[in-house]
Amino acid sequence: MKSRKSDIYNLNQPLSPVFDKKFNLLKMRKQKVIKGVNINERIVEIPFVLENLHMAGEGRLNILELGCMESILPIMLASTGHKVCGIDIRNYPYTHPELDFLRGDICRLPFRDRVFDAVIAVSVIEHLGLGAYGDSVYQSGDLAAIEKIYDCLKVNGLFFLTIPFGVSSLNKKQRVYNSDSIIKLLGKRFTIKKSIFSVMDKSYKGNPVWEITSLEKAEKIASPDKTNAVALYIVQKA
Repeated sequence: MKSRKSDIYNLNQPLSPVFDKKFNLLKMRKQKVIKGVNINERIVEIPFVLENLHMAGEGRLNILELGCMESILPIMLASTGHKVCGIDIRNYPYTHPELDFLRGDICRLPFRDRVFDAVIAVSVIEHLGLGAYGDSVYQSGDLAAIEKIYDCLKVNGLFFLTIPFGVSSLNKKQRVYNSDSIIKLLGKRFTIKKSIFSVMDKSYKGNPVWEITSLEKAEKIASPDKTNAVALYIVQKA
């Protein structure tokens, strides 16, 4: 597995160290020390995909992951025997014999119809069309991507969707969806097979904790600048 040294920390891990600088009397200078650990929504999103992937079928699956540049999932899934294709507007830093990477626009997916058993979009759809990551600006980039996803899934194929959820909002980087806007997003193309909701609890001292919660609680959470709640869906091509 090859990587460029400068890219080694590009993957969006659930846990990442937060550093501070303190003065070391023994060395008579400031040095970096670990202040804590940052915990983001990947702590629930990645296990959700891995735990439920069997719903897409047994054995070797043909899987497409959207917006994969910062995702560890392509390597994990390829290493467990699945055939994986990743697509992103930016380069993916790692390679694997069972992983094909395509640099391109998700809203213009080039695949033929009905080719994938499963499509995965972990905190990706909310960014599409806004241009924050160098992608093209589309007024409804999320809806355009959903149409492409539907086309490239096999009959009864599964779409694993994780997305910011709660009080509906829009900023320069992402959309936050509520129940109504998710129904509009999926339309009649998909049937919901499973859904869970998770929120970040900031009441713990030190690091926040992500907890599974109810729809009622999640839909009251606001995420004006940073994702504080997510919805995790498995939907089937209708």
